[in-house]
Amino acid sequence: MTDDPVACLKAIGWNEYEARTYVALVGMGEGTARTISELSGVPRGKIYQILNALVRKSYLDVQHGTPTRYAAVAPEEVLGAIRDDFNRDLNRATDALKRIGSEYPHRSLIWSLHSEWAIKNRVRQMIDRAEHEIIVLSAYPEYLRQFASVLKEAGKRCDLSVIVDDRWKFSGMRFPIHEVPEAHQKIIENYVTDYTADEFTVKGDLTLVIDRQEWISVMRIGERREAVTSTTPAMVRMLMGEVIEMLNAEEER
Repeated sequence: MTDDPVACLKAIGWNEYEARTYVALVGMGEGTARTISELSGVPRGKIYQILNALVRKSYLDVQHGTPTRYAAVAPEEVLGAIRDDFNRDLNRATDALKRIGSEYPHRSLIWSLHSEWAIKNRVRQMIDRAEHEIIVLSAYPEYLRQFASVLKEAGKRCDLSVIVDDRWKFSGMRFPIHEVPEAHQKIIENYVTDYTADEFTVKGDLTLVIDRQEWISVMRIGERREAVTSTTPAMVRMLMGEVIEMLNAEEER
């Protein structure tokens, strides 16, 4: 991240000459077109066009006379107005997209994710929005550890069940670990163990269920990692029925 003010302004949509002109005036306090051009490096043939554009946007104050003088509006006012405009536009866009979503509510039951960033981001988002219950199935502690801190925090507000094939592999985790009962070993085998398909070894890294409403299963296929996910409660119950039944049975004991 750069501290160059010109680069910072360009990052939020200003063009090169606008940024250089405004930064020069912030440093000068006030100046004429000629002195602003000399300090900013904006060509004399362009400086009036840029100054007038910044005045129209209310980023500069102007004092008419011979010669005309310009002064920068305080940065906190300029950037505060930009922030307010952006947030207003963002809220409008959000509302518009929500309306579209309500008009066209039908979507596929299962979605797939194909990038490492998208998978990790989706897992963290799901954990963050959990309200009542999180169910985790894992056979690979090295992958689960990437989410240990968010799981620990989520465990303070909702029930957290981390079900593994071998509890000792997961020692050091800062939340309760439950080794799947022998009678239910098939569940781990179904969701998070290795198998071979089309000459590729598929490793089930992690399965996550949130509030029994959302589900994601993360797997490695050869050298790449992929995931499938669903936010359809009926589909989640169908896919994870064995796990939910096992937990219900454990609760009844």
